[in-house]
Amino acid sequence: MTKPTQKEMLKLAEMLTAAEIPHVTFPRRDGLQLLYPGRGDWICSVICFDGSYGYEEGLLEIMGLTHCGQSVEGYLTAENVFERIAADYKQRQPEARQ
Repeated sequence: MTKPTQKEMLKLAEMLTAAEIPHVTFPRRDGLQLLYPGRGDWICSVICFDGSYGYEEGLLEIMGLTHCGQSVEGYLTAENVFERIAADYKQRQPEARQ
């Protein structure tokens, strides 16, 4: 079996960079992890490696910013995750509170 691609993770990183939303991406196990930071800790962790929900399909799993009431949510596209992070980032900006 061939290793699934990291296309969705790389697409998410590009989208966040274009929107100037802080994040860090690094190798993790046999794939990648992306962290969207908050004050002193991360708000959302995004993974795509062996064992993550959606890995076999090249899709993403998140911890934080889930919509299912669970601690993790998988089988997400870059667009799904970007929408959640972008909405959270916009809400946290000082200008949004004025």
